[in-house]
Amino acid sequence: MESMSPIPSLPTEIVIKILSTALRRAIDDNEPTTTSLLNFCLVSRRWRDVVQTASELWTDIDLHWPIEQQRTWVEQSAPRGIDVHALMEPEDHFEIIKHPSRLRSLRLLSVPLGYLEQFLGSIEGSNLDKLESIHLGCDACSTGMAVYELPPDFPARTPCLRAISLSALRIANLHIVAHQLTHLEIFRSTHTSEDLMQTLSLCVNLEYLSLGGLSVHGPYKQGPVIMPRLRTLLLHPYNTTYCVQLILGISRFGPPARHLRAPQLLCFYLWYNGECDVCFTDAISDFTKESPLLNTLGIAGMAR
Repeated sequence: MESMSPIPSLPTEIVIKILSTALRRAIDDNEPTTTSLLNFCLVSRRWRDVVQTASELWTDIDLHWPIEQQRTWVEQSAPRGIDVHALMEPEDHFEIIKHPSRLRSLRLLSVPLGYLEQFLGSIEGSNLDKLESIHLGCDACSTGMAVYELPPDFPARTPCLRAISLSALRIANLHIVAHQLTHLEIFRSTHTSEDLMQTLSLCVNLEYLSLGGLSVHGPYKQGPVIMPRLRTLLLHPYNTTYCVQLILGISRFGPPARHLRAPQLLCFYLWYNGECDVCFTDAISDFTKESPLLNTLGIAGMAR
């Protein structure tokens, strides 16, 4: 794929007119494909003028960190949403979300926790009432350790929020938006059994759940977690064996006591690194019996 070339050095007012006119026309013509994925890249240091003029029309914001890696990502991947290029300064990013009133998707990937807190803290509440999905990911140094807490008024500010994806980050109070979600992805983070299962128990409207690279510890003494609308469950590689055992209720000291029940489940994919013994096969058997609509089952990994 050829590298993306910078926007030519046009007078600022011309750049503003081109971008704002194109965006307004897309909105006026009600073209969802155009307005949901605005595939262009701002590479000029004069971006502030463009932001102030046209950003209220943006529907997707996609920021990547660290800055020195942004150009590589843009050159190797088709930009998704609006990607702010490497020529922007870190402190300048905060201005970008003060204006959009149509924002539906926000992605902050591989960012330091402090930056994430500042960025989300600068969002004005009125700009989030159309937000449908949010993807947050901390940098590698924070893997399994970064903990963020949503503002208490976050649910009221995000009435349309339906999907959350987390990477190397744990939201301590995710439960406050759990009932809104239909889509949840959690990757590369550490949890206690009680916290994880309590959060899942509150996701009563969840239809898609994907867990990968989770480290789970501590006993779980509560009853089964019932997810009445769950259709797809993916347990990806690198989950600790105990995490999988917790979800499936695999017990080596008595009968299986599976802690997750999904009567409407259609698709289940499991990557299991533990031993494929009687406890494991019994748990899978019970799982399939209690999910009568299940039509896709995949088991992979290093099970022996």
